[in-house]
Parts: sequence; structure tokens; C-alpha cells
Amino acid sequence: MTRLPPLFLLAAAALAAAWNAVDTRRDAVPSPRRAPPLRVVSISPSTTECAFALGLGNRLVGVTASCDHPAEARALPKVGGPTADLERIVALRPDLVIGNGRLVGKTLDRIAALGIPTWGSASRSLADLFSDLEGLAQALGDAEAGRRLAGALRARGDRLRAALAEVPSDRRPRVLIEYWPDPLWTAGGGTSLDDAVALAGGRNAAASRLTGWGTVAWESVLAEPPDFFLLAHDNPEMCARRPGWESLRAVREGRVIPVNRDHFARETPRMVEGIESLAKILHPDQFQRRQVLQDHKQPP
Repeated sequence: MTRLPPLFLLAAAALAAAWNAVDTRRDAVPSPRRAPPLRVVSISPSTTECAFALGLGNRLVGVTASCDHPAEARALPKVGGPTADLERIVALRPDLVIGNGRLVGKTLDRIAALGIPTWGSASRSLADLFSDLEGLAQALGDAEAGRRLAGALRARGDRLRAALAEVPSDRRPRVLIEYWPDPLWTAGGGTSLDDAVALAGGRNAAASRLTGWGTVAWESVLAEPPDFFLLAHDNPEMCARRPGWESLRAVREGRVIPVNRDHFARETPRMVEGIESLAKILHPDQFQRRQVLQDHKQPP
């Protein structure tokens, strides 16, 4: 069996452990009397990206080496790699530290123990992502920015539901999104990814085998193959080495699609972009038909 890279193994274990945690972190919601935080450190790529999406990236004075989007984040001072360096964080004199509460909750606890306010996201679902955007914006002192962005994303989701409302359940393909091929790492039921696949007009092939994040046996995939494989990794050659891979109908018919990992692995506004792209992959005719109808409605 192919061995997982050490960094991926650590991240996967952290994600699985975080999924089972019951604690949620939305701590630092300032009172109206407190001045908005102006020196913010983000210790998770998702919260860094969300801060910029809210138009509040100029508040960030430090991020981790993993915070690679948007490009402006890469130029900020680094407070560690996968593990945040508390000394570097303290040296930046932050008035708020933000992060993914399910992945770095213990680090946020240690920072809070030093008297520094913290805020952590707690997303388990797509609806949580929108609520977390509103909560982060409030913690950053601009609640209106959160309402505006979350509202726009919810509206995009509503348009997708309307576009696919007439698609019957038997025409909603089974989709398996792989984050690593061996062992096959994916997200099951009760996750934001499960919500994403459903909103795109598909069915999560791992939902019946797995709750939360984890691995599924390749033999179980062969027993009930998905209609689409979405590869959120750069190792298609590892997929080809799996027994029975070439015989699968999705493989023979070209329904193995590389996707941007960040669109599905990070709970950020870009996830909605990924869902929209996935919907067009799963139901191209539906969107072509809607475009034709819209074109006919245009005045001559």
C-alpha cells in the first residue's frame, strides 16, 4: 500500500479528530463599545481567505505559511507553518487571533490563555459557512460586510436550487470526491462537502459509508461505483494503480474530473464557486437549456 506523505497524514488525522470534537469556537464578538480589532493574526488558511473576501484583509498582520490565497496573503509576516508559533504571534501584538476552531481550537485556547482575544470558525455544513462569515465579520467589527457577503452567497445557492429543481432524484449522479487516493480519503454525510454535492445536483457516494471525514475501502467503491470521480489531488497515476480502476464505467467514459482542491477542502466563499462549476459538470444540458430560454427572453 502507498504510504501517505507525513504532512497529509497529520492534516488528515487532525481533520478527523476535529470533526468528532463537540466544542465550537465563536469567542471574540466585540461589544459595541470595543474598538474594532486592527491587528489581526490568522492561523488558518480558511479564515485568512474569508477575511480578504469580506474586504477586511488589511486588518491582517500575520498568517501561517499555509495561507496562500489570495496572493496578498503570501506577502504577510508568517507565524509558523502547519503549527502556529506562539512567540511569533505574541511579537506581532495582535488584538485578535482567528482560525478554524475545529482544526486549531487547542492553539486558540493557548492564545486566549495569554489574554489575547480569539475567534474560531465552527463550520460543519454549508449553512454554517455563511453563518461563520457573518460571525467573523462581527468579530472584525464590520457586521454589515458579513451580512452582505453571506447574503450574496446564499442568493447564488438559491439560484442553483432553482436551476436544478426539475431534475429528478434518479438523474442526480453519484459523486465521489477524493482528497487522497490511497487510502481513499473523502468526506461523508453531515459535512459541508456533502451539502456541496447535493446543491450541485449530485449525491455524495460516500455518505452511506461514512459520517464526517475519513477513509473508505476501495473494495466498497468497486462494489457500488460512483458516476463521477472528482480528483482533488494531483496523483491520478495512483488511482490508475488501484485494482479494477480501468474497468469502471466512469473511467472508461471520461468522468474522472480534476478539481481545485481548495474549492471543496476549504470552507470559504470559493466553495460556492466550486459548487457552481460542479453543477455544470453534472448537468450541462440543464444549464444550456436555461441559457437558451434566457436568450429568447432578451428583447430584439
